[in-house]
Amino acid sequence: MHLLVLGAALVGGVIGLGSTRLQSNGYQAPVAATVASPEAVTRQEPVYLKAPLIVRTSESRVLSVASPQDAGAPPPPAQEATPSPTPTPTPQPTPPPRREPKPLFSTYVIQPGDTIYGIAARLGIDPNYIIWNNPEVGEHPDELSVGQTLVIPAAPGILYRVKLGDTLAGIAQFYGITVEAIINYEDNGIASPDQLREGTLLLLPGAKPPPPPPPPPPPPPPPRAQSQPAQAPAPAPPPPPPPRSASATGFIWPVSGSITQYFGGSHKGIDIATRAGTPVGAAAGGTVVLVAYGYYGYGNTVIIRHPDGKETLYAHLSQIYVRMGQQVDQGEAIGAVGCTGWCTGPHLHFEVRVGGVPVNPLNYLP
Repeated sequence: MHLLVLGAALVGGVIGLGSTRLQSNGYQAPVAATVASPEAVTRQEPVYLKAPLIVRTSESRVLSVASPQDAGAPPPPAQEATPSPTPTPTPQPTPPPRREPKPLFSTYVIQPGDTIYGIAARLGIDPNYIIWNNPEVGEHPDELSVGQTLVIPAAPGILYRVKLGDTLAGIAQFYGITVEAIINYEDNGIASPDQLREGTLLLLPGAKPPPPPPPPPPPPPPPRAQSQPAQAPAPAPPPPPPPRSASATGFIWPVSGSITQYFGGSHKGIDIATRAGTPVGAAAGGTVVLVAYGYYGYGNTVIIRHPDGKETLYAHLSQIYVRMGQQVDQGEAIGAVGCTGWCTGPHLHFEVRVGGVPVNPLNYLP
């Protein structure tokens, strides 16, 4: 038994020694080929032989076709949307600052030795524009009262207070200028003819008053009474109080009193002096087209437009009883005598205007 074991060991050592020598000489023992399993063969098939994956929804619409290697790949990262640049707003031109309107006139207090022409020369204005804008200057422009206040227009032109029913076209035509001249004078504050408002004071650049119309014809003489045989005269009755009769033109005296200044020159009406507070009646029925308080030289003023187109003006009133647009009857009290504006004592300044032009009121009063 021991001999068999010893023999086997010797044989094994010889074999191992031979194997070592072969390996040291570069000999490699053949390796038995490994048989691949069917699953391994399947995994090693070329990709182009495999069917593509088709992803479907519940509505059986094809959403995408993916290759097999994409089936298990994670989805590509979502690309962040590049924000579109904010458009730069187009710079708008800055409107020029709105200029505050300047006063349409200034005032001048008459000093000793002043004359209209001397004042006009110092102020660089046509003397006519001083005369036309100061109806209370008087028949003789150089006979001025010290301390009297004159209105001086800011530009060569006539100051005009808008009355009820006026239009820019009518005003412009009356004074011989254009509508554009009134609108383009910025200090008037009118951008279009639609912005005209009653009571607004306007400066009419380059305006000139039109010539006065001819006086009305005298009323026809009364018919001659036929001669009657002489009879004994009856006793005369006591004279009735003087009625407020209308003239042939339809006007009556607005107030009783003495005339202290007549129509003529730059004085466009008559001044009737009477007690302060005396009621002033409308010379004829019509529509009140202007009620103005502190109407520069005129003071508190009312203008009435009558059905035939004539207008009557009542100035220096201490109180006004009517409103613009009101209908008044002949003789109806419209205010009270006062001394507002430029005056030296209580009186009524009364004007009659035909076609907008002042005429002598005595030609229209009884």
